[in-house]
Amino acid sequence: MYYELKECLNNLEKFKAILNSVEESERLTILKQQDNSGNTILMLAAECGYLDIVKCILDLVPAVDLQELLTVQNRSGNTVFHERTNGVTEYMLKSVPPAKLYSLLAIQNEEGHTALHHSARGNNVQLMKYVVESMSATDLSNLISTQNRDGQTVIHSLASFSCKDIMKCIVDVIPVTELYRLLSMQDKYGRTVAHWAADKGSAEMMQCMVQSLPVVDLQKLLTIQDKDGQTAMHRASSQGHTETLKLMTDVLLPTDLLHIFNEKDAFTGDTVAHEAAFKGHTKSCSS
Repeated sequence: MYYELKECLNNLEKFKAILNSVEESERLTILKQQDNSGNTILMLAAECGYLDIVKCILDLVPAVDLQELLTVQNRSGNTVFHERTNGVTEYMLKSVPPAKLYSLLAIQNEEGHTALHHSARGNNVQLMKYVVESMSATDLSNLISTQNRDGQTVIHSLASFSCKDIMKCIVDVIPVTELYRLLSMQDKYGRTVAHWAADKGSAEMMQCMVQSLPVVDLQKLLTIQDKDGQTAMHRASSQGHTETLKLMTDVLLPTDLLHIFNEKDAFTGDTVAHEAAFKGHTKSCSS
């Protein structure tokens, strides 16, 4: 029956008639069937953006069976919430009781990505707001702290893709005492979210961090060295991102600045000024 349903993905009435012909107690078994790639009918419908088909499936599956269907993983380890059409994903998430959200969104695929890693890259602000507002502070913190195979958290993804609105949505609800821990987490390259924001020249992402952290925590964050011995200021300076660098320097005391500017690359011995000069970005240090 799997392939019969698959052929009707673009025909709601026919799809509904076939699924209705199955005893309610047997529907989960049918809907959990997978193709050679491990995809269920729900996964295919969601991936194609067939919202009406998705609604039909969720309406006809007994509530007690829904969680089991939504946790099925394909051969890549993806659930129905990984890499799906935003509108469809949002509808499915809203069909899940808030108490069950964490267990669904915390599932990692073979690359270690949670569904939230993918949602972050898609810059779906409304979806992220819903997740943030629906989860407990503890569950949200644990979910955001989850690292993929490269050691990157959801916040690393946000910085890499300059998703400032989602970043602000998250930092606004995370307690200040917990925020430094999240922002200082390092990936396999030893880079924090500040390194990535500095490297990409994302002034808005950096501003979000500058405005959210106490100065003492910000100073600690900006002096963290990656595996190349570089701080976030090294990254911004070497790339010539003057505005991003200025955001960091403007909030620090002269003594803090002196310490950071004298911080040497663990391998080359270069300071922030050296990095800028070597790359021809001396203007970035003159501000």
